[in-house]
Amino acid sequence: INHFEHQAKQCDALFIYGGDDDLLIAAARQTTGFIKSLKTLKVVAGSSAGAMLLASQSWGCDKRAVRQGLGIVPLYIMVHYGSSYGATDPLGPIDWEKAEQELRHAIGPGKHIIHLPEGRFTVVS
Repeated sequence: INHFEHQAKQCDALFIYGGDDDLLIAAARQTTGFIKSLKTLKVVAGSSAGAMLLASQSWGCDKRAVRQGLGIVPLYIMVHYGSSYGATDPLGPIDWEKAEQELRHAIGPGKHIIHLPEGRFTVVS
């Protein structure tokens, strides 16, 4: 039996932490029944990479590039928006205007980008 599917049946909520967005998305894609199991839960939440996983597309701070999520929620997001995230990174501080342009170019016109500054959240029902 797949452990995640079994665990999800026993829970009402799941919180997906942040971390390495590439690793998290790859792990979710390799987990049998992951998306199906999420539909049985009452609440699913994610922070940082967890939110990127749930979204359709996002702009990731670690790789400074647009990332494809699982599209659980049809959203386009920028996590850590406007923060000094990465200021001590060898890549230097994030140019948030450039980052938003990159995401806009990837998703096309007319789609709303959700900016998630530190400590903020969005509820989707």
